[in-house]
Formats: sequence, C-alpha cells, structure tokens
Amino acid sequence: MAGHSFDRASEGYVNLLAANMKSTGLPGDTAGAVQARNRLLQGGWFAPAVQKIAEVIGASDLGDAWIGDPGCGTGYFLNQLREKNGGISIVGFDISKAAIKVAAKNYPLGNWFVANARKLPLGPGCLDALLLTFSPAFSDLGQHVKPGGRIIVVNGGNDHLAEVRTALYQQERNRTFEPPEFAVGIEQTDEQVLTYEIRIEDSETLADLIDMTPFRHTSSRNRQEAFISQGKATITIDLVLHVYRVEGG
Repeated sequence: MAGHSFDRASEGYVNLLAANMKSTGLPGDTAGAVQARNRLLQGGWFAPAVQKIAEVIGASDLGDAWIGDPGCGTGYFLNQLREKNGGISIVGFDISKAAIKVAAKNYPLGNWFVANARKLPLGPGCLDALLLTFSPAFSDLGQHVKPGGRIIVVNGGNDHLAEVRTALYQQERNRTFEPPEFAVGIEQTDEQVLTYEIRIEDSETLADLIDMTPFRHTSSRNRQEAFISQGKATITIDLVLHVYRVEGG
C-alpha cells in the first residue's frame, strides 16, 4: 500500500487497516463479542461444521493449499482446517483488531491480518481456496482464487439458532439467504446442509451465545435476561455450505 509501512505486532499479527480505512475508531466485533465467540468455539459447538468443511476441502484435491478467509474472526475455522488437512497454509483477515489478536494468540502457525475484506492485500489467483464463514461474500473476492480453486461459503440456514430467535423476538424471524453472485467464470458445484442440536447446561454459555451474535444489539435486554436465566437450552445449529469452483486449472 503506497505511502504506508506495516509492522508485525509483538502479538503475532499485522495491522493493515490505515486510519483512513476505518469508519469507526474500533471497527468490527467488540472485544466482548470476540471473547464470547472464542469461548463457544473452543467448547466445540461447531466441530461438526468444521468436519464437513474439511471433507469438502479434502475432496477438492488441492494438495499443499493456501486457504484464506476475509472475515476469519478468531481464526477457529481456518486453524481447524489446517489441523485436519496436512499441508494446508492459512491466512486470515478481519476488520476487528480484537478478533485478530485472539487468532494470533490461539493459532501462532497461521498468518493473521487486520484488514478490510473489500480491500484485501492479495493479488489475483494467489489462493487455492477461499473460506467465507458467516461473512459477506463480496462479488470480487473470487479474483484472489487461482483457476481450479474453490470458494466455500458457510451461512446459517432457516432454523439456525431458531430457539434463541424465538425467545428473543417472541415470533421466529425467518432467515433468508441469497447465494453470492460471483464474477463470470465461477460456478457452483455443490450445496450441503448440516443440521444438529447442541445442549447447553449453564447460563454463562447462553449469555455467550447472545453476545457473539447481533442479537445482543437487536433484542430487548429483558428478553435476553429471561433466556439466560433458564440456565439450559437445546439449540439448533443449521448450516448451509455452498461450494464454488473457479474455471480453468
């Protein structure tokens, strides 16, 4: 980036987010939301999702691949893929400095950058695969994937966290997912649905479940407290995976 120099922080990440690229002083998820998400992910609630993504990566025969995630959060999904698929190198970006700090601390073998997903410091075709987990799938992200590479988009399905939504909003809010419209030359090759239930047995984890999502800011505090005070709940995890292939290769 012309006119700027960037140093690797002692915590093991690089901040590429120049002051003029921020709309707020601390963009992205707050430290509280990041810590809540980190605790939930470390608890293994999304392990089946990781296994499903790993199977897709393994079936793609990408070899010693470089996989990137432009909205990697705490880096959990990327690192789990690295551990499950030998030879994979990972590079994660997130606009939240708090999230990238956690990623660098938890997973020092990864490459972590504070950056805006709309302005990734990547050249054309430099990645073998792109992973998008609960993050916006901007149409031009495919340019960073080499011919023959894969793009894997993971989003919540209609029943994802349905019990939480019902409790917080009285009536269930329907979720709608619009598949991303990538550039010409990128075709969808697969769609898979993964649905399972998790059983939470303590109020602290229920609070984390709310704090890690936008529910924290879009529902009433009274309803949140009522949900948390139950102390236990069965929660549906409903995920949809779309797999795309970049033509060529």
